Amino acid sequence: VVLYLPGTAAGSKVVLTGHSLGGGLGTIAAASTGVPAIVFSAPNAIMSRFKFDITMATLDVWPYSIIPKHDPVAMIDKPGILNQGIECSSDGMACHELGRTQCEL
Repeated sequence: VVLYLPGTAAGSKVVLTGHSLGGGLGTIAAASTGVPAIVFSAPNAIMSRFKFDITMATLDVWPYSIIPKHDPVAMIDKPGILNQGIECSSDGMACHELGRTQCEL
């Protein structure tokens, strides 16, 4: 993804998306390439940004994270500035389910 995105046709509109691990990869790809991403229940990348050679500035601009309350995966690491917390009346992995997030949205 990181190698492909810079070569996309000029003027095309690409938005990355992903859930869980796919959202974590979308976060890293967005911060690496400057392509926007909307990610759901993703682990964050603030603490691991050095491994991927990305900056706080890019993590605060390109990925937008949807973070359900009580979702343990989304609690991994700190989120960037662009995030939206949503309610979840369950706990644990039930709050990680994408279907539950869709209903809340």
